[in-house]
Amino acid sequence: MRASIEVIRQIIKPKLDIRPGIFTYRTQLSSDWEVTLLCLLISLTPGSLPLEISGNQRKLFIHALDIKNEQKMRDDIQNTFEKAIMEVTR
Repeated sequence: MRASIEVIRQIIKPKLDIRPGIFTYRTQLSSDWEVTLLCLLISLTPGSLPLEISGNQRKLFIHALDIKNEQKMRDDIQNTFEKAIMEVTR
């Protein structure tokens, strides 16, 4: 909910103060459906969207509406979505 409010706040500002961009995320997940589930969870987060998965399914290319701290974004994905998927599947 907080992320949705932040996206709305960015949209209605007269001057955009965002840094959109693409970053890579290296995953520890191995099966097709785990990586698919990770992509779905990332896309549910307002302001972020997985664009492509590398051939070996270990690297995701993610577009973010505002990249302030790329490493923090990676850590957030790993500590929330990826961790939850691993707890359920392993």
